[in-house]
Amino acid sequence: MSVDLLSISTHKFYGPKGIGALYIREGIRIDPILYGGEQEKGIRSGTENVASVAGLGKACELAGETVAVRMDEIRRMRDALQERISAAVPGLKINGHPVSRLPNCLSVSVPGLIGETILRSVPDTF
Repeated sequence: MSVDLLSISTHKFYGPKGIGALYIREGIRIDPILYGGEQEKGIRSGTENVASVAGLGKACELAGETVAVRMDEIRRMRDALQERISAAVPGLKINGHPVSRLPNCLSVSVPGLIGETILRSVPDTF
């Protein structure tokens, strides 16, 4: 991957809450936020939650087995949503690359509307 740092939250793919992982590309140096321990090569302090780490590992394993099928399904849903919105909103602009994008992301701009105006029109109970 051509990234310096990558964080994942396991609850985003059906793993335990409160555990995640941080990928740090070789050669990138980060300073710890809390000092006092040498866990994770001195980057963090505190006792590691072994049970949650094991759950993170299992969630990653299961995600790896199903990600291709799920991403195809999610991509189809995103594209269907995009088609419906585009048909209903004249001049709708798709932000970002039309093809090289994440399957679960759709970012649009509505000409003539200000984002804050749209947000203010949403009921508080939403």
